[in-house]
Amino acid sequence: PAALTITTLSDWHIGTGAGIPGGVDRSVIRNPGGLPYMPASSLTGLVRASAKTIALALDDDALDNATPDGPWMRWFNWLFGGLSEQGERAPGPAAVKISAARLEPALRAVLVQE
Repeated sequence: PAALTITTLSDWHIGTGAGIPGGVDRSVIRNPGGLPYMPASSLTGLVRASAKTIALALDDDALDNATPDGPWMRWFNWLFGGLSEQGERAPGPAAVKISAARLEPALRAVLVQE
């Protein structure tokens, strides 16, 4: 597996979904050591949504007229397992696997010291 670096250019927040309805503050997802991290499902969703937008645009140059069977959408379906937003196809195996993003072990060790 390849390691990637994620850089946030502003404040970020991936919450647990728990909290007071309508409230601004929600619990930040944390690992057992108490440090925030980005879950694989959140990262996969962000990458998948961006890749789909790009694939549709490359297939037709106009998102409204893009075909779901264009070459870039076939590539997208191969990468992400053929998932269909309308459930038309059964999910197939994905060629890409995205894991949770965590701080590097050396930095985690420094941050959790008491």
